Amino acid sequence: MSHRLYDAKMIIRNHYCDLSNDVTFALAVRHDFHHYFGSLEKNDSHNVICVHYILEDPPYEYQNLVMLICLHQILHVIHPEWDKDRVYAKCRELASLVGYLGNCLISSCSMSIILQGSRQYCSGS
Repeated sequence: MSHRLYDAKMIIRNHYCDLSNDVTFALAVRHDFHHYFGSLEKNDSHNVICVHYILEDPPYEYQNLVMLICLHQILHVIHPEWDKDRVYAKCRELASLVGYLGNCLISSCSMSIILQGSRQYCSGS
């Protein structure tokens, strides 16, 4: 999962703004999330991006969802004054701009789950 955090930071640095090295991030897996995929918690030394445990080792087609969650939460750190709609819009813009991360195409399903703010794990049930 840490490579997805790295990918998200590189998207910010390369396509949006210079993310200060003083701003640090860590990833954590949470088992107590019931209606969302990720959140941001701050402690003394890091911005901790918490990810739902079902994404700890996701199938290939959902691996970019972790990157999108990281990208979204990093934008919240950069712009604490922005509401979620503005963060979603910028996240969508940056993800569309990049299109590919390594050899992995950002799936439209993953994009719609995170960028529409869905609180569901899948749209079918």
